Amino acid sequence: MAKKKFVRPHKGLKRLKRRRAQKWRKPGIGDNKIRRKERGKPKPVEIGYRKAKNERGKIEGKTPVVVKNEKELLAIKQDEIAIIGKVGKKKKLRLVKLAAENKIPVANVNVKKFLKELEQKKKAKAEKDKKEEKVKKEKVSEKQAKKVETKEEKLEGGKKKK
Repeated sequence: MAKKKFVRPHKGLKRLKRRRAQKWRKPGIGDNKIRRKERGKPKPVEIGYRKAKNERGKIEGKTPVVVKNEKELLAIKQDEIAIIGKVGKKKKLRLVKLAAENKIPVANVNVKKFLKELEQKKKAKAEKDKKEEKVKKEKVSEKQAKKVETKEEKLEGGKKKK
């Protein structure tokens, strides 16, 4: 079952949605639709939404472990699942490749999709670089051709004067 999102009940606190994550607050008095449990309104926090004690804090039945380097990734046991922490793009790529090689499950990255997208980006960049290089060569050849023409014109002009 997906984790239920409980929102704050007061409509005047819309600015909280934009700034930071919402924390649950008990609905106040008066005509509060959430407190009265009206149909079509968000559900209030109640007994029964909590998971069993042995399932709490687990992802796919495995204990999550934050990984920030290769050593931590290789230290993961069979009953644990990796969560790649705040790392740069290069290190993330190395960790994902290492996880794929060693068949280590990763919770916050779709390994196949991530690697496939990176390959596509590399191909696109290589093609773009080739096109730019080709254009540069053409520009250089055009400039050289113009220089040769101007030199020839100067030579011809010099010959005519004599």
